[in-house]
Amino acid sequence: MIATLIPLALVKIALWVSAFDVVETLYGGFQHARNYASNYGLSALVESEWQRLNVPCVLRTFWLIRLFEQLSNIIEENNFTFMGTVQSLLVCGCETVTAVLGMTSVVSLISHYIGKFFQLFLLTDDDEDKSMATVSAIVFYILALQTGLTSLSPEKRFVRLCRNLCLLVTALLHYIHNNVSPLLMSLSAARNPSRNRHIRALLVCLFLVLAPLTLLAALWSRH
Repeated sequence: MIATLIPLALVKIALWVSAFDVVETLYGGFQHARNYASNYGLSALVESEWQRLNVPCVLRTFWLIRLFEQLSNIIEENNFTFMGTVQSLLVCGCETVTAVLGMTSVVSLISHYIGKFFQLFLLTDDDEDKSMATVSAIVFYILALQTGLTSLSPEKRFVRLCRNLCLLVTALLHYIHNNVSPLLMSLSAARNPSRNRHIRALLVCLFLVLAPLTLLAALWSRH
């Protein structure tokens, strides 16, 4: 009896001693948030805290852990195919709102590296890849909310997710076109255009022609 009372008493004493510090910390955080919101606006406060807490990384980690857990369960059943496994992972990866947020964070990261790749390939040094990641995340999440992705049955959810991803790919292609178009115009207007940069820009234009045709051929062959 005494052995259990002593740790309980120590815990209560520690809580009472640190209660003032906890209240002071919470009050200071509330004051800081109120002053920041009054000076810069509520949206700036949310954006600042979003970056400080690194919320996309947390959501991405949650989604990947969930993905690997689902994959381990499928492997333990020892009855799976490649396409069936991919379909099951994608369906389970967007069955809740939190899972959709995690998938959105992963999509945003992939879009960021796609933008980074085209930026390096076109030899440009702007920050368009960051806005590409933001735009792709917003488009993907809004499509998921508008189509009611989490409330659909697994079969319909997979079909709807594929359609949303096709729309997202279309938006990414449009974004890449908007980036390469002014580069081509500036190269054509230059007196001594760089042949290397011109060829790279034309290769991106060729990709913009072939990628939609490939997507259409894949969709027509399956539907």
